Amino acid sequence: MADYITTYETAYRTNWLPGEHEDDLNDAYFGVGEPRFFDTPSALIIGRLRYTYGFETRQAIADSPTIYASYYADASVVTRAERRRYMMDETVLQPDPHTDGQVLKCFE
Repeated sequence: MADYITTYETAYRTNWLPGEHEDDLNDAYFGVGEPRFFDTPSALIIGRLRYTYGFETRQAIADSPTIYASYYADASVVTRAERRRYMMDETVLQPDPHTDGQVLKCFE
């Protein structure tokens, strides 16, 4: 799951930035931390990745706020929820990807 979270978030941001900045984007970079996993019953996984990104356009150089991307996975679904500001208490799962997340993948 750790590789999935890191790979998905990097691809998500890499694909999102050009759409936001069209032809103005010159460069992008990421600062990705280690995924954190929360205690859950054995049939499911909840993990979160903290990261920032930055980019350079023809007009500006900018950095993102701290982003927390949280994932929920069980035998039938993977969901993702995002928070875009620093959390003083990172042990709190906010937002909860199980109740507030967007579906990324479904399984039979």
